[in-house]
Amino acid sequence: MAERPLVHKFGGAVLRSPEGFAAMAQRLHESDGQPLLVVISALGRVTRELEQAAADAERGEYGRALERLHRLVEQHQRYAAQLLGSQGQQHVAAILDETAAQLQGYLEGIAITGELTPRTLDLVRSFGERWALALVAAFLRECGFPVVAVDATELLCTDARHGMARPLLEQTAQSVERSLRPLLRPGQVVLTQGFIARSLRGEITTMGQESSALTAVLLAALVGAEELQVWTDVPGVRTCDPSVVPEAELLPALSYGQARRIAQAGLRLLYPAAIACAERWNICLRIRSAFTPEAGETVVSSVPGELVPMVIGREGVWLLAGTSAEMEAVLPLSSVDGSTVLARWEDPESCSVVVSSDIPPYARAVAEGALLTVLAAEQRQVACLLPLCGRLLSAGQLLRLWYTGEELRCFVAAPTYEPALRALWGELQRR
Repeated sequence: MAERPLVHKFGGAVLRSPEGFAAMAQRLHESDGQPLLVVISALGRVTRELEQAAADAERGEYGRALERLHRLVEQHQRYAAQLLGSQGQQHVAAILDETAAQLQGYLEGIAITGELTPRTLDLVRSFGERWALALVAAFLRECGFPVVAVDATELLCTDARHGMARPLLEQTAQSVERSLRPLLRPGQVVLTQGFIARSLRGEITTMGQESSALTAVLLAALVGAEELQVWTDVPGVRTCDPSVVPEAELLPALSYGQARRIAQAGLRLLYPAAIACAERWNICLRIRSAFTPEAGETVVSSVPGELVPMVIGREGVWLLAGTSAEMEAVLPLSSVDGSTVLARWEDPESCSVVVSSDIPPYARAVAEGALLTVLAAEQRQVACLLPLCGRLLSAGQLLRLWYTGEELRCFVAAPTYEPALRALWGELQRR
């Protein structure tokens, strides 16, 4: 029987510095000669910058869009200069030059027509993954790995819902058998990307923000892997954002249902569709820090863990406000943006929705901020947090509050994310 492959997923949180590339190589060196399938994302913040460049072009600000493009190309060139020898740099530079010219053409077309279609937006988004594939493949080869790079658009087949495309299992399985499985040999690294795919019509699609994990889980299932190693910049799932609350406790084990509940509350580390796919195929997820793997891990499987009170913070989200009718018109557009609806407040006169990215042309009022969710706490603990929330409301730091008796959700202004999160966490610990 052929040896089962090991599947690794490295996200933008790792691939945002040369140190992250070095950490990735070290983790792969520890894999002991098994067939390796590695799924990567675009470098940190690149997808967002590409979306902004497309939006600039749509508004007629073509010069600004080009400035963003040039900065992104220069960023990848700097990484190549730091990570690669002269031959590798030349190879990556040629790819960057060719693809940058293609992208400039798309941006120019958007600026001329003043129209940014979902199809074109997906094309623009895909360049981050294309650049990352070239850079990571060249780097791993220079580290001594035998690497075969396969563009994800040759493997993942989806429907035509641009921005939030759904994988088509039968067609994807056929592509994997034809183009991926024969490459999985002991000691060899097969490298591909998450997030991007191709529709039955041959058009580039994307599967939603944070969907690289979905790609990795689906490919792991189709090649017969038993688990997926998810490498990020934090040691597993914590009871609070460890960059704000370093003493937050590690959750060593979660069932699929527990993980899905946390994901739906907004934790970026867990993508709901990926959790559902892992549960369907019984794929174990091991979430660890690529930088400090010895600091512990969270294992997501069919075995439940102990879910303790948490405060989940999600930065970079948007509050949309309007009437219920306006929101019903807006929310279908969120899928084009690859956005996830995280929370909704509604009364007879108005409706407010928190989504994972902005849709500014379509809402009466838009604010950027953070969503804080108190999860798995006792009702009395949650109730004791209300006076603190009242003070934050009075100070203008908390813009929306939703309390069900068992769950508390707050939308706070962006500058107050850290102090509000620390305050909620501290108050919860005293209860």
